[in-house]
Amino acid sequence: MTGPEVRQALATVVAGVVPDSWTVYPGPPEVTSLPAVVIVPRSPYRRAGTFCADIYSLAVTLLVGRATGVAGVDELDVLAVTVTDELIAQTGLVYESTDLGPMIAPGGVEAYGAALNVEYYV
Repeated sequence: MTGPEVRQALATVVAGVVPDSWTVYPGPPEVTSLPAVVIVPRSPYRRAGTFCADIYSLAVTLLVGRATGVAGVDELDVLAVTVTDELIAQTGLVYESTDLGPMIAPGGVEAYGAALNVEYYV
């Protein structure tokens, strides 16, 4: 499985979990339409695994507009857990951590974000 295929597989799972009003991007778009989930590589992006072909390090980043304030951060907090649980259940990826706070989305859009740092074993 290639990197784009990994990101698309994760995007498909995430799209089934987040509300219909959210846009899910399997890679960084030029401009992000919020609310959104953007799946991006982390460093090191790809490395050899012991019992598998490759390990991909990714951030599954949930983003809401800064104007949503506390309600937006609360939504991120709940969705981060739901999305993480579903990704683990459906793909078996390894969850590492969540970064939550102000972020700049692809395209320079100011947002609040929850970056789910994960590793996907192929």
